Amino acid sequence: MELALEDHFGASRSLVELTGRVVVLVYAERRGASAALRLGRSLHERFTAATGDPAVSVIPVACLAEVPRLFHGMARSLLRRESPHVVVWIDFHGALQRAVGLKPNVANVAIVDPHGRLDGVHAGDFAQPFLEAVAADIERCRRGTEITPCPRGSG
Repeated sequence: MELALEDHFGASRSLVELTGRVVVLVYAERRGASAALRLGRSLHERFTAATGDPAVSVIPVACLAEVPRLFHGMARSLLRRESPHVVVWIDFHGALQRAVGLKPNVANVAIVDPHGRLDGVHAGDFAQPFLEAVAADIERCRRGTEITPCPRGSG
């Protein structure tokens, strides 16, 4: 899966940079942002912060296609203020939505295997069953990094 965006500091970001890792893109549009934030934090704590496992990268993505170009700088500034320590990728042009879909008002997750292939897509409200379904797909994909390519995720 090819995806190139920029982060809230204005730097170019691409999935190619993360080849060899399981990449978990947690994304939403504005109305789903709080659910995506909670989900992203939970997944980060579960897969990277607690274990120190560099094989999984949880990346928050703000889907802001509805923001006019004139206000992109203001959106970046707000994200920098709200997230000074976690780099947030920004999708001002709907690239992620075109690539994997976007369900409005809820958290969306795209899991990309270490070979850069889309493995699973999930969308839902932040709740324990949703978190467990996403975590199970990430774990299955993570384990597959040493054996075989990941199976197609549910979702």
